[in-house]
Amino acid sequence: MDKNSVESAKLSRAKTSGLLPRERLFESLDQCHRLLRDALAASSSAAAASQVFALLLSPMAELCMEALRSGIAAESVRSLIQQYRLPAPANAGSEWPWPLKVFVLGRFRVLRGDDPIRFSRRAQRKPLELLQALIAFGGTEVGAGALTDALWPDSEGDAGYHALESALYRLRHLLGLPAAVLMAGGKLSLNPKLIWVDMWAFETELQSIAVRGAEAAGRIARMRQLYSGHFLEHESEKPWALKRRQALRDKFVRSIREVARTYESERLWQEAADVYEAGIELDSLSEDLHRGLIVCHRELGDHAEALQAYRRCRELLIRVLGVQPNAKTLAIYQSVRQNAVGLVG
Repeated sequence: MDKNSVESAKLSRAKTSGLLPRERLFESLDQCHRLLRDALAASSSAAAASQVFALLLSPMAELCMEALRSGIAAESVRSLIQQYRLPAPANAGSEWPWPLKVFVLGRFRVLRGDDPIRFSRRAQRKPLELLQALIAFGGTEVGAGALTDALWPDSEGDAGYHALESALYRLRHLLGLPAAVLMAGGKLSLNPKLIWVDMWAFETELQSIAVRGAEAAGRIARMRQLYSGHFLEHESEKPWALKRRQALRDKFVRSIREVARTYESERLWQEAADVYEAGIELDSLSEDLHRGLIVCHRELGDHAEALQAYRRCRELLIRVLGVQPNAKTLAIYQSVRQNAVGLVG
């Protein structure tokens, strides 16, 4: 084993066991990336590379994913993935060269490779609605009955099931990959080996452990990138879409609150305020987030900003929802006003 390999192994063991001091993490990560860049460059010309890729598909896929995520030789890495048909790792994101990518958060899009599939909405409405409903119900082993009830609620007898079969056939044709949507035992699933869905990635991110500092900032950035809008917000107002939209919205707000509270518990009010602001940018009607922002400005002693945050909250709620802020928000507002008056007096 050469010197670089030994050093890489030491770094990997140290990071895994938590032995590296925090100030050396970025230095070590940069060194790992340099080694990875050198290894990928060598693999394009080394005769033994094919044997390594063939024998270590999963580890090599993990290395390729790290390279893509870090912007290391992206074109060469994608070529290696396709050449050796590497399986997508469990943590593979949108950077991975998936055959299909589906975006349902914000604007609905379907990409084949990196190119958007163009749809004629009128002729292809039901197949696309089937894809959307399948994702809304989780995308894995969704019963045919649930889909027919959602998409063809007025059908009688076997008519709904036949309509589902027809829509499934047309959807597979539209996607260009029949194996992308599987049906077995009366249940439909999206093939996770062929399809990446932004909602799935977002839900995975939500399950990560609450962190602080730079890691928390990174987590917020990833969530904001994935949660570019509410579920099918410009596509459907059907009950199944509204239910999933509300569930994801609640999860997003709850996750923002969890990160902000880690800062609040340490009285890092400005950091918490930044997190609330990031959440409000994507969900401006969440009174809970506005309330947290008001409290942060109050604790920072910036009463003018706290009052402005309240006015912005009140204006949005009245204009969009036709409601006033609730009693809890009003009580915080009153406390801010009293503190501001006391300071002036």
